[in-house]
Amino acid sequence: MRETKPLTAKVYSHVYASIINAEINANDLLTEASLAEQLQVSKAPVREALIRLCEENILQVIPRMGYRVIQISPLQIAKLVETRILLEVYMLNKSFAILGEVELTQLDNLLERQRDKMQPNQPVLEKWQDNIDFHMMLAGFCGNEYLMDSLHRIMKTCAGAAAQCFLNGYSRRNREVEYHDLIVQKLVERDLDGATDSIRKDIRELL
Repeated sequence: MRETKPLTAKVYSHVYASIINAEINANDLLTEASLAEQLQVSKAPVREALIRLCEENILQVIPRMGYRVIQISPLQIAKLVETRILLEVYMLNKSFAILGEVELTQLDNLLERQRDKMQPNQPVLEKWQDNIDFHMMLAGFCGNEYLMDSLHRIMKTCAGAAAQCFLNGYSRRNREVEYHDLIVQKLVERDLDGATDSIRKDIRELL
């Protein structure tokens, strides 16, 4: 079993990236056999990876046929946005008093690294990973690993929702770093209301 784990991770990463980058869409039927042949692996790691994606509510099983991407409805998107705002605003309020020069420098350095690697045709998954990295770092200062785990799972679901909404190269959303800069600026100014307002706008504009 241990030997299949790196292959499971390989299959998982391939399928997840293909979904987020809109290379796999809602009409595509995935099968263990076709993926095993495509990736030149056995069916066992493929099955493990697909089951994991089902557990994360990214794929669903179609009995006797295969797997398909779960369609996210407008109502579900609204719930994702609401949940992210509630979580992230709470976590920022919890950590605000202890945010100092060290933490703000960490956020600044992250944004600088993200700016350095930005490209006009950057894949959706890379943009989303940058977005996740920023929000997870900011949320992490609250020190609650259970909230962090919940937020990370929600962020991954949001990535799938964004891929479904913006199949044309993520064209409506290209301002993550601008909003993130504004959030950090408000934190430097010790403006909690301004920072939380920027977080809300960032999340709402995303979806």
